This record gives sequence, structure tokens and C-alpha cells, in this order.
Amino acid sequence: YLLGEGWGQLLTGENADAYPVFATDGNKVYRYYFCDGVIGYANTELSEPVHERNSFGYCVICQVSFKGASIVASEDLSIKYYVDLMDEALLDHEGGEELVMLFTMDGVSSEAIRGETDEGGLYFRFKGIGPHQMTELVDAALSVIDAEGDLVATLLEHKGYSVKANAETLLELFHDDEALVQFVTDLLEYGAAAQQYMDRNLDEPANADVEGLAAPSEALPESTDMQLVTSETAVLNDVRFAGASVWFDSEISLMIKLNSFTESTRLTVSVDGGEETEYASLTSEMLVTEPISILDYGAVYTFRLYEGETLLQTLTYSVNSYVYSMMNRKDGEMELTEMAILARALYRYGVSATEYRIANSQSTVIKEGE
Repeated sequence: YLLGEGWGQLLTGENADAYPVFATDGNKVYRYYFCDGVIGYANTELSEPVHERNSFGYCVICQVSFKGASIVASEDLSIKYYVDLMDEALLDHEGGEELVMLFTMDGVSSEAIRGETDEGGLYFRFKGIGPHQMTELVDAALSVIDAEGDLVATLLEHKGYSVKANAETLLELFHDDEALVQFVTDLLEYGAAAQQYMDRNLDEPANADVEGLAAPSEALPESTDMQLVTSETAVLNDVRFAGASVWFDSEISLMIKLNSFTESTRLTVSVDGGEETEYASLTSEMLVTEPISILDYGAVYTFRLYEGETLLQTLTYSVNSYVYSMMNRKDGEMELTEMAILARALYRYGVSATEYRIANSQSTVIKEGE
């Protein structure tokens, strides 16, 4: 019989085995292609490749593939996994089923991560990697879960990735980008210092056995970065600032300590002279700010402490203030303490990230594999 011409036959139904007839009723036979190039036939003309879907609504031929990965340095360290979909319809789901990424690091599984999109396409972002975890391996599984969050199917897996592995790839691909090489160098120096301070992953330092690193930065903050407390009036009810520090976790924040507080005590904060906002309520002598971006370690936070409407004290502080106060601490007479080394590494990490962004006029997001 002729394909797509005058003769044809039904391919399904009770008359599927009948002899070919002159197809004036539209039952012509057309050739089409699956997404992997395999030929099929149908009574309907199909101009686009066909994706054969399984019961979950995903293509059983092409499925999906990992397109690349990137490290993101912002309030924390994270890894973006980019996924290539040959057909956006693969995102369609029914009955509450959903396409997610499940991550595991150091034996701990994450909650289901939903996809987002940017100029690089669809990605799933694993957040909250601490500086001491740059060598820890991350496993990623692109999965389908049901409305209750139970696993329905695993479509794709990628095992054994890390921040350090991504950094090594960047050094290989972009070894002529001096600003990037310096940023990656100071990133891994920061990771190694955090490993020492937190006594984690000491058998695999983040900065060990890495080709293409630059000399670590030697930058240090200036004295103008030191904290300043100004008393505006006599202390009431012994309410005053007792100290300031940096909260080290997967994210960096400022930590402010009060000597005491009452029901009338109020605390406000502004950043770089911006709008003054008040903490909703004080329930503890210790307060921690929102996480601070790597590009804002020099941002000056101004805290104002009130008793009722009376301004008692003003405290100006930054991440760099903390570094300045800690960077020359020594263990005995000669050796810097592990905290001093970590503080210096944190500062240099922020400086090189800022310089890289200025040099490239973009965020510190570099995708691998594109």
C-alpha cells in the first residue's frame, strides 16, 4: 500500500486486518518517528517526534538527562543540578504526582526539592552545604513522588558529586580567568580552614591535591571595620549590649548579645544606612540576623537599643568587624589560632567573590558541562 497517498488501511479495530482500500475516508497510513528515531505507523499524520509515555506520564524512551551542575556562593553554598527535558510535557503530572530531586549527603537525605528555572533551564538546587562539607559527596536522584510524598519511581541518578569536584572542573575549564581562579582558590582555602576548626573531614582537605590553584589571598580587613558601641544616654534597667560575634553554620549571620532586657526593650537594625526595622519581639538575650550574602561581608549593620522610646546604645558591626577582632589571635606566642585562620579565610573568600563578580559583571554561578 501507499503511505500517505490514496491507498491505506485501518491499523486498529476490527477491520485492521482487512485488505488495503482506496482511503477516501481518511484512513491513510502515515510513517512517524519515536524520539529515538525508531519508525512507527499510524492513521494520523504526526509531524513531531513521538514520546512514548509510561503510566507516570514520562517518556520511556528519552526520559531525561543531567545537563550539568554549578556551585552557587551566596548566603550559603549550594549545588544546582540542571536537567535536560526533551519535551516540556514531561513536567505534566496527574493525581498529585510530582517530579522532584532527592538529595543525600553524608548519609542524610534531604526533603523533596522542586524544580526551578533560570536562563540555563530547569534545575534543582541542593542548599545548606557548610564550608566544612566541600569534600562530602552528594547523590542526586530525579524522582516521581505521589501526593503523600512517597516515592513512585526513580528516573535518573547521579552519584558522588561535591563542591570540590565542581571547583576542580572550573579550574580546568576556565584556567585563564584570573578572578575565577582566585575565587576558587580562596573558596577551597576557606573550606580547609573550616574543616580544621570544626574537626571534620580532616582526611581530605578541601585545598589538597588540586591542580591550577593560585596563591591564597593575603588580604586582611582595615581597622575601620572594627565594631563601635556608642552610649546615647544612661543605661536603664541594666539593658545594654554585651557583645557581638558571627554565627558560623552553613550560612553566615551576625549574632548580638544583650546583657538583659525587659518588656519595654526594643532593638532595631539597619544595613548600610538603609531603613531601620524593628525586631518583632525579644525572647532571649541572644539574637541572630538573617543570613548574609558572601558579597555583603563588609555591609555595616547598625543596631539601636531602646528602653521604651529612649535610645540607650548604638552598635555598628559587620562580618569584617568580627574578622578584624579575631584575625591576630594566637595560640601561645607564635601560632595563629584555628579561629583566627578561619576568620582570615572567611574574609578572603568574600573579597575574591566580590572581585570576581566585578570582573565578570555576573553572579558567582558557573555551570559545568555547557
